[in-house]
Amino acid sequence: MRRPLALWGFTFLGCSLCYLVFGLVSTWLLLAAAFAGTIACLFFYSTIKQQPIGWSIANIFLAVVLSCTLLFCGVETTVSPVEAYYGKEESIRMIVQEERGHYDRTGYYTATTDSLTGRSVRIKLQTQGDARYQVGDVIEGTVQLEQPSTYQEKRLLSERIALVAKTDPDQPLCVVNQTKNIYHYASLVKRVLYKNIHTVLPAQTASMVAGICLGETAALPQSVITQFHACGMSHMTAVSGLHTTMLVGFLVALFVLLRWNRRWANLLGVVLIWTFVFVVGVPVSAVRAGVMFTLMAVASWFRYPSDSLNNLGGAVLVILMVSPFAAGDISFMASVSACVGLIVYSVPCAKLLRRAVPRKLRETNVVVRVTNGLGITISA
Repeated sequence: MRRPLALWGFTFLGCSLCYLVFGLVSTWLLLAAAFAGTIACLFFYSTIKQQPIGWSIANIFLAVVLSCTLLFCGVETTVSPVEAYYGKEESIRMIVQEERGHYDRTGYYTATTDSLTGRSVRIKLQTQGDARYQVGDVIEGTVQLEQPSTYQEKRLLSERIALVAKTDPDQPLCVVNQTKNIYHYASLVKRVLYKNIHTVLPAQTASMVAGICLGETAALPQSVITQFHACGMSHMTAVSGLHTTMLVGFLVALFVLLRWNRRWANLLGVVLIWTFVFVVGVPVSAVRAGVMFTLMAVASWFRYPSDSLNNLGGAVLVILMVSPFAAGDISFMASVSACVGLIVYSVPCAKLLRRAVPRKLRETNVVVRVTNGLGITISA
């Protein structure tokens, strides 16, 4: 099949959305249908193996099996075991997985614990006072556990966060150990970059640069954040595929300027892109761009033509394998749908716009550039 990863990825997305819309019962039906379809495909393998439609059917059912299995795992390990802890005060032990920002004297983190149910439960930790923690810190103490508020619930569920934990400012959590993994070292790199930016640049400029490049908006004045929202540019301070794409463009231009071997340049680009993705906290949209660039680089290494829709489908598959509930995250939906629009409709939109220009001017450099740019904007 010409685009197997695209089929797997978008089928996975469709199955995840079916779960989110129709609930667990529908997923059981999907799982039964998937197993039946897979067995049928294997039984008729000798008949359909040379037919593209046969491979399409086989890939669809295999993707459904995979997606349903992961969705069941997600439900079992996040939602069902924690309802009994809503509104209670508990003494638990947690590992900080992600630093989500600081506002005034409040710090936000993502942490995991198995002190509650014996299973890994992912929570959003809100600390009061001057207590600050690093990624990888093992912390202990008493927290007030709460159910995510209605406006937060879907987004936190997409990140597999089942509880919100708040600390008492007079009883900060104690750091008892430290886990040094890739997220810990990426966090240290981010701290060094943040410190250097503020050392080299004036305070207000440094806050803006740190927000745009690293997604660190804690030091930005509230007035500036409000102005970003008012003009529709708030995504500039939320690290996304835009930032990753700009970095890719810069690296490619640098490699071309240095006349490096394209295959080795792409390999180095993959390393640098994923370093950036981990440093900025592994946001979904940046992961999507990173996976797409990686697939393109792999295709280039083996001298295969790269297919954009296939790359996007592969990115969807990888992201939803890690977190099936990301299908319900509005930022993930917007990122994927915008990319589908760019890939599928940008060229037709540009051609349609050129039809409004006199025939003699349609192929001039200025008209082509302007219509291509407008076509990209409209399609996204």
